[in-house]
Order: sequence, then structure tokens, then C-alpha cells
Amino acid sequence: MRIRKRLFVDHKVQGVLMLRAVVYWLCCLATFGLALLAWELLTGPNQPLLQYFVDAWHYFLPTAIVSVGILPLLLYDILKLSNRFTGPLFRLRRELRRLAAGETVAPIRFRTGDFWPELADEFNATSQRMEMLAAMAENGCKIADRSERTSAGTPATAAASSQKRGSAVPVTGTAASNPLQDGSLPDQLFDLPRSTQQLS
Repeated sequence: MRIRKRLFVDHKVQGVLMLRAVVYWLCCLATFGLALLAWELLTGPNQPLLQYFVDAWHYFLPTAIVSVGILPLLLYDILKLSNRFTGPLFRLRRELRRLAAGETVAPIRFRTGDFWPELADEFNATSQRMEMLAAMAENGCKIADRSERTSAGTPATAAASSQKRGSAVPVTGTAASNPLQDGSLPDQLFDLPRSTQQLS
């Protein structure tokens, strides 16, 4: 597996996490400073109020300097940790956009140490399933189109062959109508004997 080169891949999520870490760091410094001031007020000698702040500052300043030096390491560690779940989600969203656009998506594999590796397997299974359904739908459309063309060409072929043979039976619709079967004989045929008697 390749190591991800870009650590800052999702500005919204990772930016919020790093900002929250800075806020927590400031809260810790403020809590430690207030604790030192309260300690000086409770245990210190009787002296002006400003002197308590000065004494607390002497203890607070080394701690603040050390914590400022640790803060970049803390932010870097948060950036690396957040990259383990924002990176896979960023790549998964990108491949989902390509899949929704109808593009061919190759199987994805998350990097070593990433969270939720099972999401890659589930996405790959879903992508393969969609490709299979799309192929089946395309083959079904081709077969239906071919059958429609065949059925559309059958009446024309039958009509052409009947015209070549000199058949007098017209072909309309899908099959020629037979007057002996459907009872649509003309009324003049039943009046023929009556007409013959009149002539005789």
C-alpha cells in the first residue's frame, strides 16, 4: 500500500478538528493559570493583589512556553489521525461521483492504517453489481430491438411474397381476414335464388 502524501485532504473536517484542538489547548492554559493564581492567593503571604499575579506568572510562563512547543506536534498528530478517516471518505465520495456519472470505476483499496477498510469492499461489490445490471439491461434492450425489427419485417415480407404469387386475398394487419370464418358474407348472395326466380 502507498503512503498518502497529502495529509490535509478535507479542509472542513480536519480544519474543525485542528481548531477544536487549539481551543482545548487554550482552555487548558487558562485553567492552569487560574489554578496557579488561586494557589498563590490561598497559600501566599499577605501582599498586594498585583504581586500574586506576578508570582503566579513566574510559574505559569515556563509551562506556557513548553506547551507552545508541544502544540505543533499535537496538531500534526491530529492531522495524521484525521487523515486516516477523512482520506478514505474523500476517495469514496470521489468514486461515487464518477459512478453516478456513468463512468467505469476501478476497484478501490484503502491505504494501510486507514479506518473502515470494509467500506472499500462494500463499494467494490456495489460497483460490480451495478456494472452487471447495466450490462444485462443493455443486452435486454438489444434483444428487444432485434425482436421488434424482426416482427416489423414479417408482414412486409408476407405481403411481398403474396403479391409475387398473384394472390387476390388482401393482407391487412397481422393476418388476412376470411369471410367464410367470420360470417361477413354479402347479403346479395342470399338474394340470388329470389332474383333467379324473377328472371325465369
